[in-house]
Amino acid sequence: MRRITYFNTVLLPLIVPAVYWQKLLDRLGRLPEGYNNCSVPVPGPLHALFTFLMGAERWPLRWVDLPVGHSLIAIARKPSA
Repeated sequence: MRRITYFNTVLLPLIVPAVYWQKLLDRLGRLPEGYNNCSVPVPGPLHALFTFLMGAERWPLRWVDLPVGHSLIAIARKPSA
């Protein structure tokens, strides 16, 4: 493995409460039948803001590993035969 680091750091303060809220609703049986969090519509301007924030993380990731985040990314190299 060449490198492993977190990303989605900037949005982590929004993601964590949303995930716990969804889990709570699921345990209480309050989620609609067939609910899929990938199908939740996000208004255009908010979607653009989230896209910008996620994209902005790629620049510091070139030089530093982020200590926390919602997701992990790994860069690996296949050993030569």
